[in-house]
Amino acid sequence: MKIYISADIEGTADIFTWEEAVPGSEEYKKACRQMTAEVAAACAGANKAGAAEIWVHDAHLHGKNIAHESLPDNTVLVRGFSGHPYGMLQELNDSFDAVILLGCHSEAGSGANPLSHTITRRIHRLRINGTPASEMMLSMYTTAYLGVPVVLVSGDQAVCDVCREISPQTATVATKSGHGDSVICSHPDRVCRLIADETEAVLKKNLPRGQRELPGEFRVEVEFKDHGAAYRASFYPDIETSAPTTVVYKTKEFFEVLRMLHFVLKA
Repeated sequence: MKIYISADIEGTADIFTWEEAVPGSEEYKKACRQMTAEVAAACAGANKAGAAEIWVHDAHLHGKNIAHESLPDNTVLVRGFSGHPYGMLQELNDSFDAVILLGCHSEAGSGANPLSHTITRRIHRLRINGTPASEMMLSMYTTAYLGVPVVLVSGDQAVCDVCREISPQTATVATKSGHGDSVICSHPDRVCRLIADETEAVLKKNLPRGQRELPGEFRVEVEFKDHGAAYRASFYPDIETSAPTTVVYKTKEFFEVLRMLHFVLKA
C-alpha cells in the first residue's frame, strides 16, 4: 500500500493559542513534538497494516514542523508548499491507496476551536454551495476529485463530526473540543494510541476505489474580514462582488475552485 498523510497543527492534541502554532516560543516547539508524535503514530499503524510507502506532507504554515528522523524510514516527507493548487495535498495522485488527514481544525467563523480558520486568517467565512467549508472539507473534495479515499481524520470534535456527516465510512479521532477561548483535551498519549490503532484497523479493510461523486456545480462564497481584500479578489476572472467584503465564484469544475482559492486567498 502507498499511503498519503497530510498533517496540520491547529487540530493536534492540547494546543489552543496562536503562540503555540507559530515559530518563536517553547510552546511552539512542544506543539511540533506533538504534531510529529501524531504523524509517527499514523505511520506506525499504517506499517502494521502493511504499508510499503508513506508520503507525509508537513502542511502547516511553512512546512517546517515535523521531525523526519522521528518517523519510520519508509516515509517520504514533503516540506513546504510548491505553489500547486492542491495545497495541503501537494503531490497526491491516483497512485495512492488511501489518505489520512491529521490535526484538522474547524472552519473560519466557527466557535468550535479557538484556532478556527480556513486557509488564511484574513477571511471570516468560506462557503461552498451554502455550506461553511473547512480545510478538511476542501481536502475531502480534492481526494474525491482524484479518486483516493480518506480513511482517517483527526482533529477537533466539531471537524470530526462534520467528517462523519459527509463521509460516514471515514474513521475519526477527536483530539479536543473547543468552548469559547478554551479547549477540553484528550491526553496526548491517548490521542496517539487511538490514531495508531484506527489507522491500522481502517487500512486492513478493503479500501474503496474510484472517484466519489462531486457536485455538478460549485458556488464559492468568500467573505473577507477587510473590504480591501475583497476588492482585490474581485479582479480574479469571473468573480462577482455580492457585498463590500464578499465575492462569489461559480464553476462546474472543482479544480477551478482550487485554482481560484490559491490565487485569491494567497494574494
